[in-house]
Amino acid sequence: MSVAVIYEHTDEGEVALQAAAGTVDPSENLQILTTWSGSSAAGAHQAEHDAVHASVSAALPNNTSWHLDLVDPTEDPTGALITRIAELAPRLLVLGTRHRSALGKMILGRPQQRLLLEVDQPVLVVKPGRN
Repeated sequence: MSVAVIYEHTDEGEVALQAAAGTVDPSENLQILTTWSGSSAAGAHQAEHDAVHASVSAALPNNTSWHLDLVDPTEDPTGALITRIAELAPRLLVLGTRHRSALGKMILGRPQQRLLLEVDQPVLVVKPGRN
């Protein structure tokens, strides 16, 4: 079993990463999912992988077992993430969201809403504290 987290280098992504690390059992692997830009420039995929890997390494405790999965965004990045989550079948999916206006509180945002509705796994939604 594993715990999966949708990661972006944002406050929301950092909070989701920390929450996921706090829920993973020592016998489990933390699956960190993010989409890459899809750039066809030489070395772009590896450069993005290395940058995200460095950010995650700095944020997680040393004893956390994790794997970074850069998902090809295709034309539908959220759909690509949903497909990859289905393939991994984690016991829990963690994602971050941000504070919203009164109108925005009715829905999390289209990508988050799709994830909540279309994945079969339980979803933990976290948000950063207010400053």
